[in-house]
Amino acid sequence: MWSPVQLHRRPHHTKGCSTDLAQVTVKPGEGIDAALRRFKKQTMESGILKEARAHEHYEKPSDKRRREAAARLRKIAKAKRQAEGREAR
Repeated sequence: MWSPVQLHRRPHHTKGCSTDLAQVTVKPGEGIDAALRRFKKQTMESGILKEARAHEHYEKPSDKRRREAAARLRKIAKAKRQAEGREAR
């Protein structure tokens, strides 16, 4: 029988997603604003919100490939612009 920890780490549960959740403990004397700021920073760094937005609607594999190819082209174009800017100096 699976224990709760083993169940959480079964391969099909973790496929393509992070199992680590953002967690912040409020320190003594720390304001709620500071703790909330730390929590937001952790969620941004872990990519939880990005992953949730990606799973908000189904994306066909062909659309995903098209989106990723466009992102690659934008990255290459940006690198070329930066290289040209360095050469002009």
